Amino acid sequence: MDKRDVKLSDWHRIIFGDAPAEFMLEVAVRTAKAIVFTGVQKDIWTYDSTAHEYYNHSFCNFEPDLNLQNLQVRKELFKVMQFWLQTGIAGLELMQ
Repeated sequence: MDKRDVKLSDWHRIIFGDAPAEFMLEVAVRTAKAIVFTGVQKDIWTYDSTAHEYYNHSFCNFEPDLNLQNLQVRKELFKVMQFWLQTGIAGLELMQ
């Protein structure tokens, strides 16, 4: 993993660390309800063997979800929204 990957890895990783078992059970229940492509995707969590961490993806495993808990991610997303709204578009849709 290069330096850029390490610097931005928390933009799409939600790390649980030593989370309590009750919390992990809640995550498992929400995961089962969150699968978008039933019959195609088995889970919305994929293990990254390089980083030794799981990442979340609502759709395909090659499209990690953004970690909106990260303030930098929210700031950059706001900049993107401002750019497009300043172009005069009527609206935009963010899927997360």
